Amino acid sequence: MNFQAYAIISGFFILAGLVVGLIGWGLYRGILRKGEAHEEGFPSEQTEAQNFNPRLILYGALFSILSISLLFLFPWAFSFEIIGVNGFLIVLFFLMLLGIALFYSWKKETLERN
Repeated sequence: MNFQAYAIISGFFILAGLVVGLIGWGLYRGILRKGEAHEEGFPSEQTEAQNFNPRLILYGALFSILSISLLFLFPWAFSFEIIGVNGFLIVLFFLMLLGIALFYSWKKETLERN
């Protein structure tokens, strides 16, 4: 294998990520300041960090977990004849755990955007 090509490609993507991150950080520093008018035209009394709702992180994590877990259903669907009833019961248990997690997050109101 030619590992030199992989090192060059990896280095390029790491360097590109750092450059884009530094540009974004530089632009962000001057955007949100206390007392300036934003999109709605009114001056803000708080910075954007004080308005941040940590439930949005839980909402994003839940979305990521549920969407990634659905990827596990595709191989199961294609090999259903091979795995038989035992595999079917295991997948039902897996879906039950996902349903319990979704119900728990719904009751804790992490799916609300307020």
